[in-house]
Amino acid sequence: MRRKPHRTAALLAFFAFLGSPLAAGASPSSASETPSALNLGEGIYAAHRDVLNGTGSRPLRKIADDVIRFSSTPALGAPGYIIELHGKTRDQGPQVLARFFRHGIDRWDPDGEMRFALSEDAYDDLAGTIDELLAQGTPESRGQVRWICMDGPDFVTERLTKGRTHWLSGFCGDNPNNAIAALLDGLLEQQVASRLPSLKTRKSPRL
Repeated sequence: MRRKPHRTAALLAFFAFLGSPLAAGASPSSASETPSALNLGEGIYAAHRDVLNGTGSRPLRKIADDVIRFSSTPALGAPGYIIELHGKTRDQGPQVLARFFRHGIDRWDPDGEMRFALSEDAYDDLAGTIDELLAQGTPESRGQVRWICMDGPDFVTERLTKGRTHWLSGFCGDNPNNAIAALLDGLLEQQVASRLPSLKTRKSPRL
């Protein structure tokens, strides 16, 4: 059965409910608007009023030299999230930070976070798979029929590797972001289950 992209948000909400530390608030940044028709590009991703802009997210180069960042800015006021992964640095091994946000009036309110380490092999395997998916580009760039979606999770994947920064946005049709969402969904689910083994044998409470 195919995973539903919104399960990641549900997992983060459950982790936040169990008492994970609240993410610190941040002031909005002043990024310029990217035309909605432009779904992939080189360099820094810039958008207007999405969860990256509204939470003042750091430029990838200020996180590490090898970074993956996946975010969701759902339509109709649903919760948003940002998942940052980076490879080995001078001071530590690969790390994952998942932040969850509620959509307030003209702002994003922090609603919890989840941090954990990855082995170098696990990060390299995940990064390699994501790089292969990003290389596919959008359905339109592959000559498929252009999709027009009015609402949804509004995914963005950003990637910094070997000094090069690029990004892919969208979720319509056969967009690689849907597969990336499923990969990260599974990663977070494993981490939650490892901390709460009872989740494997009983239903989680409705929040």
